[in-house]
Amino acid sequence: MGLLFATSLGAQVIPPLPDSSGWGVHVLAIARAPDSAIWVGTYGQGIFVLRKGAGSWEQIRSSSDTGAHAISWDFVHAFGFGPRGQIWYGTVGNGWGLSIDGGKTWRNWEFGQLGPEWQYVTPDGILTRGDTTYIATADGIKLTWDDGQTWRVITDSIGATTAKDSVWGRIRNQYVLAFGEGFTPGELFVSHLRGCDVSDSRGRTWTALVIHDACEGAPPPRGVGRLSLERDLSARRWAATSSRIKASSSTIPTGLRSRRSATAS
Repeated sequence: MGLLFATSLGAQVIPPLPDSSGWGVHVLAIARAPDSAIWVGTYGQGIFVLRKGAGSWEQIRSSSDTGAHAISWDFVHAFGFGPRGQIWYGTVGNGWGLSIDGGKTWRNWEFGQLGPEWQYVTPDGILTRGDTTYIATADGIKLTWDDGQTWRVITDSIGATTAKDSVWGRIRNQYVLAFGEGFTPGELFVSHLRGCDVSDSRGRTWTALVIHDACEGAPPPRGVGRLSLERDLSARRWAATSSRIKASSSTIPTGLRSRRSATAS
């Protein structure tokens, strides 16, 4: 699998991802950390990391040895990076994890910590804002400001009845399809089975968003993944396809006509 990184200075070729099977590497997520390392989440092959200045990829995989402090699952489709070097990842069905040592060891939240809910992380559904980390899932959004020592939840009225953590806010439906920064600075945006909501109160309160010609199919807000992957990172848009990874200086279209309706309940 070839990778192409396009910048204003031209195209820089990045080493191909290791492919022991010969069938290619199915990329689910890509993100650049504050230290310029490139993190790639895959379908079944864990995480690949290209450190700054490195000439080859480092692979991080799950392990049955609990003492290895490895990631919980090799199907990874979300990343987030905190202000103190925190690295978060999210999986397709087995929770999420955190590393504070550059990816050497991981603390995981999976079935044993979460129970049967919260395990499916939304694609590209991890957002860090200051000391707060938001993790969007099929059962709502979890947030923490102490690296997972305590959690709060954003969910709907049904989810609030079963939540083990304190409810921070309520959205109209707990099944989160997309989550990220909103249309204006300071806003949060969520797309779910009943439409789209925005919050300007860190997720405490939410306002339903009525989008022209419906939410689905409209251009995504800044920072929200769509299709295979589109995400604004340092004013660049990244796109992962079945054959390569690209970054361009173009921006995600924002010509979206919208109006706000009553506050979500």
